[in-house]
Amino acid sequence: MQFVTAESLEEESVLFTNPQNVQDLRKWVAAEGSFDSLSGRRLRRTMNTLIRGKPIHSHLAERLVYLGNTLKIRGAHNETKERVAAKVCAAANGTKNDWKAALDKFEKDDSDYLKAYIKPSVHWRDALTGSVSDKRRTTDKRNKAVIALSIRRLAARAKAGVEVKDKAFARATANKVAGTDRKGVNDALKLATDAEKLARAKKRSSSTRMKQISESTRASKATACDPVRVNLGKIDLLKTLPVKAVLAAECHLRGIADASTEDSQIELVERLSSYHKLRNEHPTLIPELTVQGKAKTTWRDRAVPQQSELAGSAI
Repeated sequence: MQFVTAESLEEESVLFTNPQNVQDLRKWVAAEGSFDSLSGRRLRRTMNTLIRGKPIHSHLAERLVYLGNTLKIRGAHNETKERVAAKVCAAANGTKNDWKAALDKFEKDDSDYLKAYIKPSVHWRDALTGSVSDKRRTTDKRNKAVIALSIRRLAARAKAGVEVKDKAFARATANKVAGTDRKGVNDALKLATDAEKLARAKKRSSSTRMKQISESTRASKATACDPVRVNLGKIDLLKTLPVKAVLAAECHLRGIADASTEDSQIELVERLSSYHKLRNEHPTLIPELTVQGKAKTTWRDRAVPQQSELAGSAI
């Protein structure tokens, strides 16, 4: 679709070649895809007729391409596209098999007319040497009898297709009445699942454990449940403290220059607490700016490798 242009749509698209369809499509887009209006109903009818009504889809197109590749004669570059299309259509529609069966039946017929019409072929070598070999009767493949037989076979196939369709519809109707079609099976499964859920809920509600649970017991249990709060990315100065190297690094990242590892933990904690207290922040729960004594970095802070470094690391 990235190669589609407005000119190609106006020339080739089944919808955009008609200005009325373009107007209906714009109104349909403005209505947020609603088909309730007159233009929407007209657009739906057009799409069902020109797009969904065509007997072509991707799988059928790939099958026709495969047939075209198999029927293409190697080296026959001057074969016209009309001839290739006729061969592909004959193979896809089944008329090629009809023609072969009609010709085979015509050649195997032993009527007096065909015996007089069809002459056995004699190879030129047999005519010169006088030897006798298997004689095969030949005939013109484009005669009225072969055409009539192929048409009769095509009509028989079409009749069989109608019979199969009628049987399929009758079977579908019977399955729908019996409730064994896809919708009926899904509905029955849903009803069975809902009934099983109700039975399990009834069993739970009748148990002694469930009878002991009430609104008051739920509230008391919820109040007693107080999970430990984990302050991710924070340092609690009232609990277990990191080593002095980490505290000194935290001070340096905050601009406290006179802090060092020679100071005690209490002195480093007091400096960090005073730093955040002067900024009206929590004095004992401070953000953690280091990871194992090193400053935290994000993907934005990471250095981008230069082209020379990449070239030097290539194998």
